[in-house]
Amino acid sequence: MIVNPATGTFRADERGQYGSLTDVAALHHRQLELERSLEQLSATLEAMRDGILVVDRFGQRQTCNAKFFEIWGFSQLEEIDAAVLHGRILERVENPCDFLARVNELERLPGAESDDILQLKDGRTLLVCSRPQRIDGRNAGVCGASATSPNSRRPSRS
Repeated sequence: MIVNPATGTFRADERGQYGSLTDVAALHHRQLELERSLEQLSATLEAMRDGILVVDRFGQRQTCNAKFFEIWGFSQLEEIDAAVLHGRILERVENPCDFLARVNELERLPGAESDDILQLKDGRTLLVCSRPQRIDGRNAGVCGASATSPNSRRPSRS
């Protein structure tokens, strides 16, 4: 076998076969680094006290943390996209018309940021903010955070 170390190609003399050799150690190392980075990002999201939801520009969920489901009372098995989310929130807010008007306003302004207070039917007050998510300078979606207000009323347990 004759190997050209500059190109990684080889040719076996007796049969005239050609092929190539590639050192995948660097690729494997980079893959492990990316996996660790993703694990760290996921652990960071889970460590947040706020409920975090990220949707793409088409309204499809990209990621979220367990606290998001806990705050809103959604099942983690439920498939959440923007349409389902808006419907489920409308069921929970005291003023669904105001909420819907705010959503429509924000949808007309895709790069807008918002900081809102939502009164829920169960007596809690949520602080809800959203920020545009940008990748390579382009609008890629929205990152939203929900937190229970420190002054929020808890429903009494009887």
